Amino acid sequence: MGGCNLNIYISNMGDDTIESINLINYKKKICKIQPFINYTNKYRQYKSQQFFGPHRLIIDKKRKKLYSLNAYDNSLGIIDLEEFILENLVYAGNYPNSGVIFKEYILILNGDSDCISIYDIKHETIIGQIKVGSYPQKIIYNIKYDKFAVSNMNSDTVDIIDTLGFNIIKTVTVGSKPSCIIFSQDEEYLFVVNTFLESGRNGTISIIKMKDLTLFKSIEVGKMPISIRESNGILYILNSYSNSLTKINIFNNERKEMFCCYMPSYMEILGTKGFITSSGENKLYIIDINKMELIEKLQTGKEPQGFVIDQLGP
Repeated sequence: MGGCNLNIYISNMGDDTIESINLINYKKKICKIQPFINYTNKYRQYKSQQFFGPHRLIIDKKRKKLYSLNAYDNSLGIIDLEEFILENLVYAGNYPNSGVIFKEYILILNGDSDCISIYDIKHETIIGQIKVGSYPQKIIYNIKYDKFAVSNMNSDTVDIIDTLGFNIIKTVTVGSKPSCIIFSQDEEYLFVVNTFLESGRNGTISIIKMKDLTLFKSIEVGKMPISIRESNGILYILNSYSNSLTKINIFNNERKEMFCCYMPSYMEILGTKGFITSSGENKLYIIDINKMELIEKLQTGKEPQGFVIDQLGP
């Protein structure tokens, strides 16, 4: 990572800020999500006070924008990456909790209305909706198969959606209360995190073959897994209830687990490093994923949640 500009953008749900940290020189910038000029939103979750609750982020390198999905205000914040200032706030749907850029649109999951809002980036407005399963949690796009996948927590299913007419082509039943989903690096498999929530059972990872959309395998993990990443045949699973990071070799099931932090909320992998936000400690933890050891921890804003890493060339 030497010789590069490496920035991480973190959504701090508890103080309505988006934080930029340069991971080379540790310089910070703060963008406050706040009422925009002439901005009113009758669809706010909290009517008496203006809370926004930035929960997840989407980076748009083509347009040099950062989009903040604000769960409490049901809005989408549009941030200029170069100036790192809020440009606009627009209505995004009922509890926007995940989104993905596709061509000139952002497909935004609305957790509380069981649908996807199709947001037109140029005109900054919603132009349509797609019905999905109950309480959807995550949407991702597979380039190889040109399909979207959506995890539906209360339906115990994953919807597979085409890109031509945005139609559900198959619904796959998985484990209990699926939340996070990712594709393998070769995009041949879909990994589904099943949380089992209040049951007290260990969570599982369902593995779906993208070629024929069949359930291939299930792997047991820790209690209440909430985030998953894959790197070179190794799965890294963040377990919220046990405050741990589990490392599993897909091929031989060899595994290792470490305590990572209190109330972990989100994870990304870059090279040999794992980045984990701790909403209970207001910190960003950096882990050596080969040794499964802590490298360092950085102070963040209040209740850090989702984040994106932007690696720029020299």
